[in-house]
Amino acid sequence: MLIKTTNSKAKNMHPLDPFVRQEMRRHASSECNKIRNKLFIQGRGFDGRLSQAKKHYESNKSEQNKLELAIAIGEVEAYVNIRYALAPDVGLDNLTSGLKFKVRIMRDDLMHSD
Repeated sequence: MLIKTTNSKAKNMHPLDPFVRQEMRRHASSECNKIRNKLFIQGRGFDGRLSQAKKHYESNKSEQNKLELAIAIGEVEAYVNIRYALAPDVGLDNLTSGLKFKVRIMRDDLMHSD
């Protein structure tokens, strides 16, 4: 396994050495944070589209706006499910929890709006 390190001593060490394991954990943590940040940015985009679809639907309850809201709800539900599936390795954030709550309320409102 290749590990980027500035310490020349670590390059010739056994993979089970405590220093090497620490470097591996640090690298893994850094990669998880990068993924988490990218997912957070995607989540904010989904949140914006969901809010806009809700606003359109509330201003004009046409079938087209209802479909737009239903699609936005589905996209956010998929995002939330992906985040929860990754939760053991990539930590959750408040945005994901908030989106889960929003979707549940909007889905219930949409189903009972007929």
